[in-house]
Amino acid sequence: DSIRMARNAGLRIGLISNGSRPDVLTDIAGDLEILGISIDSISASTNSKIGRTDNRGRQTGPDTLRSLFAELRRLNPDLVLKINTVVNFENVSEDLSPLVSATRPDKWKIMRMLPSTTDDLATSSEAFAAFVERHRRFDKIITAEDNDNMVQSYLMIDPLGRFFQNKPAEQEYIYSPPIHAAGAEAAFRAIPFDLAKFLRRYGQQTGKGCK
Repeated sequence: DSIRMARNAGLRIGLISNGSRPDVLTDIAGDLEILGISIDSISASTNSKIGRTDNRGRQTGPDTLRSLFAELRRLNPDLVLKINTVVNFENVSEDLSPLVSATRPDKWKIMRMLPSTTDDLATSSEAFAAFVERHRRFDKIITAEDNDNMVQSYLMIDPLGRFFQNKPAEQEYIYSPPIHAAGAEAAFRAIPFDLAKFLRRYGQQTGKGCK
């Protein structure tokens, strides 16, 4: 209902999902412009280790993802389909090529895990670069983001209605006053934001859909 209300208001809708409710995604496919599916591993044990399961321990497997991507394309041929992968200690040596070949996403965003409260699953910049290189055959659809690319380049709002940002090299956040209390402009001025980094990610569109 929220997505359809937003679309009726004239907004272009993008959504990120873990794919655990394929029925919901196929129901709203016609109202979406971009859909990103978070896929960190095709290994059931790795997904369990990094928390890619629901509260009953279930996870979305490769076969379900392949059929889901095909059905979404059938329902909305103009839908831009992305895969989002967070590279961490558990999946940094993995090869996701078979799944990427099977699902044929329009974009693949590969991000190095950015520690926010713990560095338990952190991996090195060198290992991250090796992961990207391992998948170089998909270079035309890959956008790779190391930690420096992500810090202070996302505009995020928490459940209390506050802008927040990561502190560089620290495992905590900077918060603004609540937007509804201070107003959007005053709240935005209370956090650091790197416009140049933001524009490098979103300032241009290449191919089908934005980066």
